[in-house]
Amino acid sequence: MKKILLIAAVCAALTLCSCEQKNSSLTESQTETTTKATSLTIASQSATSTATTTAATTEKTEFTSRDAYHTQAEEWQEIKDFCGFVCRKWTAMYNGGQSFDFTPYCKYENLAKYLELETKASVKPTLFSDAPSAHLMELSYSNNDGIIFYTADYVYSTGVNGRFTFIVQSTGGKFKLCDMIYDAQESYDIKYRNEQLKKTDIDYWALCDYDALVKRIQAEQTKP
Repeated sequence: MKKILLIAAVCAALTLCSCEQKNSSLTESQTETTTKATSLTIASQSATSTATTTAATTEKTEFTSRDAYHTQAEEWQEIKDFCGFVCRKWTAMYNGGQSFDFTPYCKYENLAKYLELETKASVKPTLFSDAPSAHLMELSYSNNDGIIFYTADYVYSTGVNGRFTFIVQSTGGKFKLCDMIYDAQESYDIKYRNEQLKKTDIDYWALCDYDALVKRIQAEQTKP
């Protein structure tokens, strides 16, 4: 009888040990599975976050025309986006930021050089707000046989910093700037190109004597 009880006790102990090992193995497997699942979730969230951030920081730099006369609503928005892009680059340079080559976006090389020259003006009554609220507020938009005249104020949450007039034309399927006029106190355009504020001549830079204009600006700035 004692032998039978002893054998039964041993069997029970062996069974209990086996169950514990099985449960332990199952627990480790579950833990490993949970860990892997968590890692995959974190990795997925990280990838999604990175993709979202990358998409948000990607800036559009190509502006193409679909309609030679720009009569479609999509075309109007493309033109306004183009003007906003050029204006952002210009105001950033004006504020002392990184240089930007305007040449690919200008119809005339002298305009591209002038835009850069303006950003180095010796007299700057104020700098541009770069707050998220800063944007161009449209005042007028007109189409003269495919030549766009777009005027907008540079506004931000607490004020206005000048008015811009853009003259835009499509060349080779891409939008090009014929002129950008900055109408603000002490601006180069007010001081040295005031006639263009009134006429907005699309051929101004084709007819302008750029070297003479630069000499005039330099002479004015070196006056005692």
